Amino acid sequence: MEYNILLVDDEESFHEVLPLFLAKKKKHTFTVHGAINGKAGVEMYGKLRREGQKPDLVLMDIRMPVMDGVEATRRIMENDPKANIYLFTAYAKTEIEGDALKAGAKGTLNKVADWHRTVEEILNILEPESAGQRPEVESSGSVNEGGIAKNSGFGVAPALVLYPDVPFLLPPMDVDMEEYEKNLFNFCNKN
Repeated sequence: MEYNILLVDDEESFHEVLPLFLAKKKKHTFTVHGAINGKAGVEMYGKLRREGQKPDLVLMDIRMPVMDGVEATRRIMENDPKANIYLFTAYAKTEIEGDALKAGAKGTLNKVADWHRTVEEILNILEPESAGQRPEVESSGSVNEGGIAKNSGFGVAPALVLYPDVPFLLPPMDVDMEEYEKNLFNFCNKN
């Protein structure tokens, strides 16, 4: 199957990593369009729709500059009540998530999950009839060989990006983020 996905998120690294993990699903072809804030997301959704490439799925971050995900969801739903918007956030179970769901989002994919689980959840949304046939992906909190902490289930800030085998990764506080993202992107491309 071929799918169009619109990712609306201010974390540039997610725009680089999501297509890498989706590409591992050989039976599917994904075109991932990106927007770095809610305003750009509303504009991109409208453009894609006008061009006959309406997104099959919109992954919407909640907290972004310029326009947040709540307002962007509201505006997209006003123009296309059949839009398939899911929140993509680390702010699940919060008041702002509730506001976005009231604005028309259909559910939430938690950024704190690992990328394998995220891809499976995306496929479950796009192909609900096949959802029970895919294996469940487990994740648990621990520390890997390099001493990098994985998510232990408590609330933390949104992750930058996730290695395929590391459910949740936070960089060291004193790291150069540009260099960190470049190295992580290169690592993900090799694996």
